[in-house]
Amino acid sequence: MTTLLIGCLTVDDYSSEDVLELRVDKNETVSNFVETIKKSNVGLDNAKFLKVDLPSDELSDRLALLEADPSANIKKTLDGEELNANKTTILEYFDTGKYYIVIVPPSPRFTLQLF
Repeated sequence: MTTLLIGCLTVDDYSSEDVLELRVDKNETVSNFVETIKKSNVGLDNAKFLKVDLPSDELSDRLALLEADPSANIKKTLDGEELNANKTTILEYFDTGKYYIVIVPPSPRFTLQLF
C-alpha cells in the first residue's frame, strides 16, 4: 500500500504545533478521503474542499491575505478548484503530489499539503 502523508494546518495559526497528519492510500477514493478528514475534525460536515496548485511561498502570501481579510473569497483568492468527491482516486486526482488542499469550514480554516 503506497500512501501520501497529508498535513493539516490552520490558516490563522502559522505555527506547526497544531498540525494534523493523515496517511492516505493513493488508491483511496476522494470521497473516502474527504470523509476521513470530516471524521478527524468536529464541525466539518458542511466544509468545502479546494484543490490548490500554487508554490508554497505564493500560497503563504495568499493565506496571509485571507487572514487579513476574513471576508475575502477563498476560492478566488487561492485559484482553487472545488474537490469533486465522486470524481476518482487520490492518485488520479493529485497526480503530481504538488497540490494543496484547503478546507473551508464555517470557522476556522485549514490548509492541507501533500508531502
